[in-house]
Amino acid sequence: MTMERKRLISLVGGLCLTVIGTVGAKAQEVYITVENKSTEDVFLQPEDTTGYRKVLPGTTVMKPVVDGACYYRFVDANSNFYSLYVEPGDTLELLYDGKKLSWSGTKARVQTFLDEHRYIGRAPEPIKTYSQEWVHYNEEKLGELYGLLDRSGLPANFVAVHKEYLRFVFLNLRLNARTMQMFGHGADAGRDYYDFLRTLTFGDSLILCLPKWFSVMKDAMEEMEKQGFLTVSATHYLPIYAERITDEKLRSRFLVEMLRFTLRKGFSDDFNVYVDDVRPLITDRKALEDLAEIEKQYLTLREKNKDLLRGMEMPDFTAYTQDGKAYTLSDMKGKVVVIDFWFTGCIPCRAEMPYFDRLAETFKDRPVQFLSVSLDTGDQLMALWKKMVSEKGGKSPVLNLNLPGGFRSDFTARMNIRSVPRVVLVDKDGRIVDAYAKRPSDPKLKLQLEKLMK
Repeated sequence: MTMERKRLISLVGGLCLTVIGTVGAKAQEVYITVENKSTEDVFLQPEDTTGYRKVLPGTTVMKPVVDGACYYRFVDANSNFYSLYVEPGDTLELLYDGKKLSWSGTKARVQTFLDEHRYIGRAPEPIKTYSQEWVHYNEEKLGELYGLLDRSGLPANFVAVHKEYLRFVFLNLRLNARTMQMFGHGADAGRDYYDFLRTLTFGDSLILCLPKWFSVMKDAMEEMEKQGFLTVSATHYLPIYAERITDEKLRSRFLVEMLRFTLRKGFSDDFNVYVDDVRPLITDRKALEDLAEIEKQYLTLREKNKDLLRGMEMPDFTAYTQDGKAYTLSDMKGKVVVIDFWFTGCIPCRAEMPYFDRLAETFKDRPVQFLSVSLDTGDQLMALWKKMVSEKGGKSPVLNLNLPGGFRSDFTARMNIRSVPRVVLVDKDGRIVDAYAKRPSDPKLKLQLEKLMK
């Protein structure tokens, strides 16, 4: 084998944390060899990773450093995928011949089990996704898989982890119902569809090694709020979330990730309140170390947003209706203003629109103005925006505008708008209440508005 054909890739981590059987163990390398005998690129990456990591024809050696169980995903040139499972110190040899993947190594029997017992939550026809029949089918399917795991003779650590993995796959699918139905996928969820969330708790630190564990838990908490199963608080919601997490380590890591997520979304004037609320609840050593780093990040972010703090005057801007009528923010003085910045190619933005319309309808007889401000530019996108506005037919109290220059305008630069959806809340005097407000689907935004009305 020539050096040109052998590539060494060192990867550190992902969300791969200590689990049963490895408590207190030091992080170790996993030695993964991929022999790609095809002429096509294939892909291998941790399941929680977005995007794809290419594995070119030839032999590639990967040595990720992990301190617990990790799931990887191999995708071939025909978009067929394979789930793979490794733990610290494992070896995994993969051979792809252009048609199928084969494997050997420490956990070869585990890889075979994953290949033979795949689970993606799909039910046979004519069962419609998100129907009660779909829920019952998947609950029975999971029961069968749990039984197979118990009788498999596979390592106890894998059996325990994979049961949580399967449970989270199904939970994630259930939580996606609202968004998928909005785009015409699946049956209408029944009235009691979300009742399972009434008593849902998270009580095992095994969850920490699951792909996308944090996003699934966060989505579950937010859906509980929407359904009225959790008390809604505009600023003190993290301790409320924490009550649904009975494992100390998991609770600590989740709360720290919530703080990290808050900073990823942007700046928050209430960040110090969040930290004060959760500090007594964080007991895990690593989580405490992460908290100290996050607090430093907050200070840096505060400096970057020093002109957008609560109480400061909101920068004025001029935007236009589809007919060319101009409106300025200063025209709205005397009213609380809720501004949703978005563009037509943003799927999350479009998913939020029905919530924005409903919120505007709720406050239509009160001194609140809702502005939907498109950042679209160019003939094609502008035509699509105008079409979308026309299709709404003026039925909503939302004022639909377009900001010239979009993301490249001086205004978006001043507001640090680099991603959307971005919601900004302005008081009746034209001063910033929240430059990074919650999304319309989040009941905390409604609560914030109601407070401003008093």
